[in-house]
Amino acid sequence: MNELSALDKGARAIEATQDMSLLTLTADQREMLSKALFPDTHTDTVEVLGVKRTLRPLPIKWSKQMHALLAPFHEGLEAAEITAEGTNIEKVKEVVANELDLLSLMLSASEIIATYYKWEDVLEALKSEEVLSDELQALIVVQQNLQKANDFLLMGLRMLVGVMQQAEIQSVRMLSMFSGLS
Repeated sequence: MNELSALDKGARAIEATQDMSLLTLTADQREMLSKALFPDTHTDTVEVLGVKRTLRPLPIKWSKQMHALLAPFHEGLEAAEITAEGTNIEKVKEVVANELDLLSLMLSASEIIATYYKWEDVLEALKSEEVLSDELQALIVVQQNLQKANDFLLMGLRMLVGVMQQAEIQSVRMLSMFSGLS
């Protein structure tokens, strides 16, 4: 049970940092955030490949697959010493060597979800990488929201969403700094 409480602590720390980071953004900066990673309302539908799809919580079998996929990622984040006081973004960057690491995790997590729902068109698009990253982000965020914070098997998914959101917040800050200079 110690491992679970450590994972929950890490996920909550990422979420707390993300919440605090959101508060520091101006209204214009908040408008720059993607609707995929920061949905305005709780929803159980997502549009992927132009088709509106309804999601439901994943059963244990599929949650265990997601947990196994994301275990190395959340173990790395745990080692990055994420605390309630904040996330050391440099240590998180060491865990996520580059954006392609996040993309790979996003593709694999989306594949598990698409397999569960038997979405053959999405599986084919994932294999050929003919799908938008915004659609995959939205799929993962909506699935994670449906699972609720208490689904200990999907702590890694919570952490993945948190890291993607934090990366976007940092990106928006950088963009607004440069746009303010011109």
